[in-house]
Amino acid sequence: MNRKHQGGFGSLISAAVAAGALALVACPTPAAAAAQTIGSYYQDAGALTCNATQCLVYFSNLPAGKGLVAQKVSCRIETAGAPSFTEMELTSKQSPSSNRFTALWTGTSGNFRYYLANADVLYLATTQPFVRLKTKTGSIGQIYCSIAGQIS
Repeated sequence: MNRKHQGGFGSLISAAVAAGALALVACPTPAAAAAQTIGSYYQDAGALTCNATQCLVYFSNLPAGKGLVAQKVSCRIETAGAPSFTEMELTSKQSPSSNRFTALWTGTSGNFRYYLANADVLYLATTQPFVRLKTKTGSIGQIYCSIAGQIS
């Protein structure tokens, strides 16, 4: 492969990574969220809904007749105080299975605590995927998540 083609491919990958990062920052609501695809590669950022004991971060509905093999899930969690997480999982609507992962405490600033989850997963979703974060004590302030994988 010559240098001209290498540069073009590198630019395409850089643009895809930038678009994914922009999607995580710019799409905090379900109405604005839209999955990014290049060929069969799929990436999406989700919005949250919370109640007293759990947060649900929904991703875009999958295209009709398509399935997603999720391979990576990342979440950033901001809390006021120190909640006790009991469960964090990637699952989908109408699916009895899930893939659990862990969020690690990364620091404190004032009254806020920050956690990060960055997990390799292998999860087949045939309906709308989402992350569920359950707490035993405390409450979640904000949670931002993204998933990546192959769609077919």
